[in-house]
Amino acid sequence: MPIQSCGHRNSNKTFYRIEYKELVIQEEYNLVMATVNISIMLKPALLDAQGRVVQGALSSLGYAEVTKVRVGKEIVLELPDSPDLESKIKDMCGKLLANPVIEDYSYEIQPSSESR
Repeated sequence: MPIQSCGHRNSNKTFYRIEYKELVIQEEYNLVMATVNISIMLKPALLDAQGRVVQGALSSLGYAEVTKVRVGKEIVLELPDSPDLESKIKDMCGKLLANPVIEDYSYEIQPSSESR
């Protein structure tokens, strides 16, 4: 799968080399990987405009029994398992993945079925 180029003619080759080196490092150290499912939703006190639109569309399609819709996002990460994995996830969510002012997040860590 090609990775976005930076506009240089040979940049794809460079990215492929970096990706290959990461795979080799993971295989060399036999890292145990973890899959993290992060669910991000607007805080309950906030109006979910997108949810309202979806509810209206469902109603117009004949699903009037749907009384409330809230729309969020799900992010799936795969990263090496480590003792400080939970603190890393909280840090990622607090700094980038979720806006703590208007969103709540929850996560679930699952050990990956395959180790590299």
